[in-house]
Order: sequence, then C-alpha cells, then structure tokens
Amino acid sequence: MDKIFCTVDSQLHKLKSRGMIISDSRRAKRIIEKSFRYNLKPNSIPTMPLHKMTNIPINAGNNPVCGKNDLFAIVIIFRIILSKSSFNKFFPALQEQIQILSHNLSTISVDMVLSQMGFPLNWQEIQSL
Repeated sequence: MDKIFCTVDSQLHKLKSRGMIISDSRRAKRIIEKSFRYNLKPNSIPTMPLHKMTNIPINAGNNPVCGKNDLFAIVIIFRIILSKSSFNKFFPALQEQIQILSHNLSTISVDMVLSQMGFPLNWQEIQSL
C-alpha cells in the first residue's frame, strides 16, 4: 500500500489534532522538514544539544553514534518540538511500552533491543533535560 503524501503543515495539524501541544510551530515545521523524509540518510537530523547533554559518544566523523537516524532520534525530536506537558505525557507511555517489552523477552535483553533502536544506556535522562 502506497503512503499518501502529507505536507508539513498537514503533519503538524495531525499532531495537534491528536492532542500534542507544540510550543513553537515554526521550529517544529523546520525540524519536520529536515527529519521526516521518506528516504532518510545516515545523520539526517542535525546534531542537537540534547545529543551532547545525554553524553552520546561521537564517532570518527564527529557525529553522535545514536540518535541521528533511529528511533531515539524521534524521541529527541519529540523532546524539542513538543511542549513540556505533551512530552511528559509521551515519555511515561514510552517507558511503559519498554517495560512491557522487557517482560515479554526471553532470549535477548531489553537493553540489546534498545541499543539496536539507537537508545543510549542513559536514555531516560532526556526527560529531565
């Protein structure tokens, strides 16, 4: 099934209509334009202060080793574009889903799964930053 093209403005509208409170629409629009492309390339989102604040290691190309083109990059984007109250609703829901996953795993650790999704070991610190 082909995805229907959605403009950045309509993407923002969808997020807001689903209850997300976006404090800076212009900034959110710029981030969406840079981040949510159909053909993402490595290091597709810019390195953000949150990468450094979470002490994500830097590779030889001077880029964070995670949080650039993976699921944790989406968490970083949400932390930037969502209002504090919306992020504080999202984050516990994410933690709950990871906890459910952890209880259902038997052959691999949840930390290994999170690592493959780009989450650093201290990923939960992003909530307080």
